[in-house]
Amino acid sequence: TDGERLALVDGNNNRVLIWNKLPTANTPPDVVVGQPNFDQNDPGTGPDQMNWPVSATFMPLPRTSPASL
Repeated sequence: TDGERLALVDGNNNRVLIWNKLPTANTPPDVVVGQPNFDQNDPGTGPDQMNWPVSATFMPLPRTSPASL
């Protein structure tokens, strides 16, 4: 997490699940990375697929100050 978003590596399903806001209950993820949808879990070899991912990290988002607009 970066304090705002949550990423969960789901290695058994060859994907990373992302919530754009920290979930407070049984909330489905907003984004799936590594699979074309939430239902598939095939391992992949292409640049848009994953095969047993083990970790994820968020890079800080650039912040724009009102003075720079």
